[in-house]
Amino acid sequence: MDAEKLDQLKKTLGRFPIGFLWINDQGVIVHANQTMSAYLGGSAAGQQPATLFSLAPRLSLMEWKKIWAQLLETGAHCQDTEFISSEKVLFPVCLHFSVLERQKEKTALVYVENKYRKNRYQDFLRLSAQPEVEGFWEFDFVRKRYTLGGACLGLLGLEGTFQTLDKETLERLLKKKVTAECFSRLKQNVEQAFKEGTPFELKLEFRPPAENRDYVLACEAEQSELSTTRLLARAIYQLSNREQAPLIKVNCAALPRSLIESELFGHEKGAFTGAAQQRKGRFEVAHRGTIFLDEIGEMPLSLQPKLLRVLQDGEFERVGGNKTLKVDVRVIAATNRNLQEMVERGEFREDLYYRLNVFPIYNIPLRERPEDIPVLVRHFVKKYCQQSGKTIGKIAQADINLLLRYDFPGNVRELENLIERAVILTRGNKLNVKDSFAPAQKKNKLNNDSLLSFEDMQREHIIKALERTKWRVTGPRGAARLLGLKDRTLMSKMRRLSIRREDFD
Repeated sequence: MDAEKLDQLKKTLGRFPIGFLWINDQGVIVHANQTMSAYLGGSAAGQQPATLFSLAPRLSLMEWKKIWAQLLETGAHCQDTEFISSEKVLFPVCLHFSVLERQKEKTALVYVENKYRKNRYQDFLRLSAQPEVEGFWEFDFVRKRYTLGGACLGLLGLEGTFQTLDKETLERLLKKKVTAECFSRLKQNVEQAFKEGTPFELKLEFRPPAENRDYVLACEAEQSELSTTRLLARAIYQLSNREQAPLIKVNCAALPRSLIESELFGHEKGAFTGAAQQRKGRFEVAHRGTIFLDEIGEMPLSLQPKLLRVLQDGEFERVGGNKTLKVDVRVIAATNRNLQEMVERGEFREDLYYRLNVFPIYNIPLRERPEDIPVLVRHFVKKYCQQSGKTIGKIAQADINLLLRYDFPGNVRELENLIERAVILTRGNKLNVKDSFAPAQKKNKLNNDSLLSFEDMQREHIIKALERTKWRVTGPRGAARLLGLKDRTLMSKMRRLSIRREDFD
């Protein structure tokens, strides 16, 4: 990877709501994106901890050397460990390593997967539904916020299943509801809990006219979860102050053009044939939450003025209605098309383009970041093994190399589809990648043969010879004789090019 691409990668990942680190062969952190610095208590590059070991106390220099050796051999590695936050609290993470090389200098790119509570929303719903739980109250060490549910909300005059509040809001509400002595004890317990991370119980004595009833609330100090296994849109949503409200996803390319307006903005009863009752649209459902408009470039030109009005004024009318509705919605849009070129061709409104282009995030094509392929392959294998109930424990380096030589015009989605197909076709515990390439992919690969390096061309030629001789290397019927090489010369080349029979069995 040249310097320009590396700088572009750092810029792209700089504000990702996912933690990324760059680590050299000695375990020294040479760069960290903003999310990683902020999450661990830093503020800018240069202020982050100096080494991986200061972040992960359970890792030693010796263990890092083993990880580095594995990285150099396979190009990727995953490691479960624990990070320590700025509040000195340990939380479980999975580190996904891949190798970056620039001017023969190798660095490990690491994305940090926080494994703490993968589905916080469902946890709260389950807790709220338990009849023996009258109320719960949870601290978030990292973001300094409180989540309340059940009876706690009613006693504070709030509605809903659960709500997340900042410290100032919660203290203002409590001051109105509990006695001064109780409020003082509460603050002392909370401060102690933040220091030590220990659970505690406290009897809250509410002021009249609340029912003459005491509630014992089990208050537990916890860290928050940072999901990295879903869409970037979901990561942005989960890290925003709208995470307790809905996330509504709309694929603009999948909706019939005649129904897009009704789907987005709803319709009144009798608005068109088949409209037997009033229906809320996606924007209305997403009120106070987030709406993700995927494939925004497919939005019909005739509907774009109405979308522009929602973005500018937060107003719209249902189809067939004359009542103006107001919504408060965060909009995240994604496209794989060049909207600027569409504007020039008159296929996309210029004013809508500039209204959407507030904070653009450009994702580098997969073909320009091949170091991500081994990590993604392992992730997708794990995902589809869980779905299919299969156990696949081995991915041949030869198959990884095959994927690295393919340019993936369909980007990550194409890779995911390929791996899903490979898992389906696999018999045994070794992933079958070679048979999973579709005809278009095979054609693409052949069309790019002219761009292979001389070393890659040698490797493919030797593998074809070995397959023709059923992996016999020496002797009159061996691959060495077929290639016109000495036996020792062929064996030396096979070692240098990492050609091993077990990778192809």
